[in-house]
Amino acid sequence: MKNKNYIPNKKRNFIMVFGLLIISFLLVFGGLIFRNVLYKDYPLVITDINKKVMYITKSNNSKNDLAVIDSDNIVYSKINTRYLLYTNNNGLYLLDTNQGGVGEKIEDNVLVYGFSSDDKYIYYIDKNNRLYLYDRNNGEKLFISDNVLKVELIKDNILIYNYNDSLVYQL
Repeated sequence: MKNKNYIPNKKRNFIMVFGLLIISFLLVFGGLIFRNVLYKDYPLVITDINKKVMYITKSNNSKNDLAVIDSDNIVYSKINTRYLLYTNNNGLYLLDTNQGGVGEKIEDNVLVYGFSSDDKYIYYIDKNNRLYLYDRNNGEKLFISDNVLKVELIKDNILIYNYNDSLVYQL
C-alpha cells in the first residue's frame, strides 16, 4: 500500500525555489551590466535629403549636426564607440561624439582611411598613394611608405600593407 499522507520536504523545496530565484536575478542583472561588452552602443549616423549628416548617441538622444558632407563613407572605431572618421571636401575628419562639433581635421586629399584594431592609430592613404599613420593620442603623423594600394592589417605593433602588388610586413 502506498502512503496517501505524503508530506513534502518543505526545507528542500524552499531552498530550491529561492535558489532558482537568486540565479534568475543574477542572470538578468549580470546581462544588464555586461551588455555593452557584447553589444556596443555605436552612435547612429543619419544623412538627410540635403546631405546633412547627423548623429545620435545613447547618452544624448538629440540629433547633433555634423556638417553637410560630400561623402557617405563613415568609419566607426573598432573598440571605442566614441570615434568616427568621415570625409568632407576632400578632408579627413576625426569626430569624438562626446565632444561634438565637426571634429578634428587630420589631412586633405585622402582616398582610403580607417582605424587600427586597437583604435590607437588612424591609417590613411592620400591621392599620391602615400600611407600615413596618425596617432590618435598625441596627434602625430607618421609617413610609412609610397605606392601603397591597400592596408591589410594594423594590430599592436604590426603593420601589413600592399606595396607595388606585394605584401609588406613592418614592425
